[in-house]
Amino acid sequence: MAEDVEVGADVEGNLAFDAEKLIAEKGAVLEKAGISYKTAILNGFPAKEVNRYAKEKALDMIIMGHHDLSLVQKVTIGSVANKVVQQAECPVLLIK
Repeated sequence: MAEDVEVGADVEGNLAFDAEKLIAEKGAVLEKAGISYKTAILNGFPAKEVNRYAKEKALDMIIMGHHDLSLVQKVTIGSVANKVVQQAECPVLLIK
């Protein structure tokens, strides 16, 4: 991965820009379908930040994508979705 990072590049700024672009694209689909939604860009450990945000904002539900991990990946790195489900104080809907 280090080979792909430009020296002096604003990595955090680029990630935020990419996230905002992706959210805008997906948001257009939801708006067209008349679906109300909220988004947030969080920094930190994903599962911890998602659950902290959900609790802080008293969200009714967390909806997130999920993909299968190999057994080795599950044992060594775990799954963000699994951690969110285990720690969430509200219902969690996983979309595969």
